[in-house]
Amino acid sequence: MSCPYKEPLAVVMRDSYHIGYFNASLFATEGIASVGPRLAPLLSAIVCGLLIGLGNRASSGLPEQFILLSGGLLLQVVMNVPLTVAVVSHGEAMMFLLWYVTPRDVVDQPLTRLVQGAGGGKL
Repeated sequence: MSCPYKEPLAVVMRDSYHIGYFNASLFATEGIASVGPRLAPLLSAIVCGLLIGLGNRASSGLPEQFILLSGGLLLQVVMNVPLTVAVVSHGEAMMFLLWYVTPRDVVDQPLTRLVQGAGGGKL
């Protein structure tokens, strides 16, 4: 299925409503123009669910405090920019990758045990 417009949707909206360039995320503008208003919410929900599920799987096994501290800013980012932009350019994909590669056994140890191990048993 192709998009019925020859120009980007922001330009079509500018020409139709004469209020300037307004553009939202891929799913809110070009997605609706490409797949229609009935299929766009379904596709958006599936992609959003897959991304959240990927982050959930990447953080499984890590302590809750670690996830809260390392990902606390992601909530502010996702509330202010579209999800696709947050993943690509605001570091959400990198955060998911870092959660995935974080060793589970090191994070589970108490902080005092890690400090004692690094300092030869002396605090």
